Amino acid sequence: MVYFIIIFCLGFARQCDDTANDGLGSLKTLVGTPTYLSPEIARRSPHYGSKTDMWSFGVILYVLIAGFPPFSDNEQHALFRKICKCEYKFHKQYFGHVSMEVKNLISSFLEVDPKKRLSAKEALNSAWICSDDSTFMKTDLLCGGFGLSIFFR
Repeated sequence: MVYFIIIFCLGFARQCDDTANDGLGSLKTLVGTPTYLSPEIARRSPHYGSKTDMWSFGVILYVLIAGFPPFSDNEQHALFRKICKCEYKFHKQYFGHVSMEVKNLISSFLEVDPKKRLSAKEALNSAWICSDDSTFMKTDLLCGGFGLSIFFR
């Protein structure tokens, strides 16, 4: 059986000039779900760009594997501190079977400095994205620690 996961929300979609404001981007509206917010949004930076979406994608990828977000706290200020400090772990129970390529990709998305964070174009050239899919096709994502199982209960 093959599952396809499509992730998108166009509610706040905008065109962005990532070269504006010394490479920080041209977007100004602070929106998003707290758990998925990038450090620049959590810090209320005056400008941000498309790399804030790449941070969110890193959080989504982490959740799909582990079943829970890399940053969590019941108190929003504490959550934002964890996000801004990038305090997360690859728990062995959930990531022990995950390749270094996947962990490196997540870490490249969860980079505090947006100028160092992987862009969408760069992600398409990552080792994991470019790898042979035969290994991936043999992996049962609904067991073995993958958090994906929570979506199919």
